[in-house]
Amino acid sequence: VEHSSYVTIDIVLDRPIIEKRKLSDLYRKVSDLIPPRPPYPLKTNSAGKAVDDYHQQIKNVCNLILDEYRKVCIDDINVEGTLPNDQ
Repeated sequence: VEHSSYVTIDIVLDRPIIEKRKLSDLYRKVSDLIPPRPPYPLKTNSAGKAVDDYHQQIKNVCNLILDEYRKVCIDDINVEGTLPNDQ
């Protein structure tokens, strides 16, 4: 111990203590752990649906603008007594 000496022991086995797993077993087990994806919905007429959705969004925006305009007009009528376009 005083001379910083050490002993090494090399152990060599003829056969492994635990058998090495086959790759196919590992792949199978990993695939069992991953849940399957849900099937993708079929997109039929997706271009037509996109156009319809776009038109619906335009209608929604127009309705919001119209509601705001009506609100402003009602506020102006209450204050001035005339419509903004009656000038």
